[in-house]
Amino acid sequence: MIKNEQKRTKLYEFSPLFYFGLNPPLRKISSVSKNRHLLNYHITKRGKIKVLFIADITTWPMCTGGAEVGSHMMLNILDQSYNCKCISVGILPNYEYFKFKNLENILKQQKIKFEKLSYINIRPSIRDYNIKLFPLSIKRNSFWGISFKHYYKSYIVIKNKLYEILKHELLKNKPDIIISQSKKAKKIYKLVNKNNIPIFVYIVDNSDDTPSMIKSIQPYKNIHILYYSNFLKNRFRPILKDHPHTILTPPIDKRNYLVKYNSKKFVTFINPVKQKGVEIFKKIVKRMPEVNFLVVEGWFPLDKVKKEFSKYQNVTFMDKQLDMRNVYNKTKILLIPSVWQEAFGRVAVEAGLNGIPSIASDVGGLNESVGKEGILIKDYRNIDEWIKNINLLLDNDKKYHLYSNAAKKHSKKYTNLSECKKLVNIIKNKI
Repeated sequence: MIKNEQKRTKLYEFSPLFYFGLNPPLRKISSVSKNRHLLNYHITKRGKIKVLFIADITTWPMCTGGAEVGSHMMLNILDQSYNCKCISVGILPNYEYFKFKNLENILKQQKIKFEKLSYINIRPSIRDYNIKLFPLSIKRNSFWGISFKHYYKSYIVIKNKLYEILKHELLKNKPDIIISQSKKAKKIYKLVNKNNIPIFVYIVDNSDDTPSMIKSIQPYKNIHILYYSNFLKNRFRPILKDHPHTILTPPIDKRNYLVKYNSKKFVTFINPVKQKGVEIFKKIVKRMPEVNFLVVEGWFPLDKVKKEFSKYQNVTFMDKQLDMRNVYNKTKILLIPSVWQEAFGRVAVEAGLNGIPSIASDVGGLNESVGKEGILIKDYRNIDEWIKNINLLLDNDKKYHLYSNAAKKHSKKYTNLSECKKLVNIIKNKI
């Protein structure tokens, strides 16, 4: 942590090869004194088509859900051909501060380069652009923002400044293409349309506020829709039938998920929240005291969940992981007891690459990620169905290997980089 304003922030360099599982060494490169114009594009990429990805939600690595990881992968691939920048929003409850302190250590361990911006470092940007990045610490004179360095530049900003920053970007940096993953984006579409910039809207979930976003898109027929899955296309295509569209399920680089050894010690449940089926999971744990379960932190800290499961000796907990190999190297079965309409279910593919079969609710796009050869439970509120299928895989080695091989074969369908590369050509044709 920076103890005072005078301490200079350091940048950390890491090779893009990290994203292909090669983990190069970390090295210091320079101070942030060169970072006067925070929101300017890379000098080394001048002349390339500029792609601005804008989101009114928190993106990777502050949020590590399937959609966020997918968008991150998409931008990494696009940035090989174009000049990509991501501007997203962040909030500052106590949890964000807690999460960031842990995140800093994780980023360093994973050799991901990032820049911590203290008030003195970011002050020129406040003066030049009349904007302010949100503070990641409650303490005075601590971090006022963070800039993550991937293939592309990524900035987190305070939510009520997002529209103002977009106006600045259109005026100053003049992006050629905008990709939006914003829910309440009516003003954004109107502004972009006024500037005659081609815009793609990436629909990545089926949450409660998605229908209102769909309505805001309807008047603008020039918007190209990117659907995260076939499920989302089938759900919203009837409303957006006049808009050009592409199904874009970002590829999964298997080298980031394949494990060398799997102890197969646990039946694993990731992200213990209501929407993901934590109540169903509780009932399963209660009725199967002989089975070892692993619960992995997702959206929220595990404190409350740990209290709720304190009486069960067969449950182990794990903090949020940027490297999911730490989860898959000890998982025999993955449980996905979701009670809402999942857009896709990326974890089923990640696990499947390691031959880990999933047992999932038959809702939303899970039939795409798990596959017809996997175990999908239609009557997912029936606990007997879950217990029957868990026992099937635990007690019958022949059946386990059958589902394990099916999961591995199905998951390979989602490792083809050409899925995102076709977007490169679509963007090229829009210019």
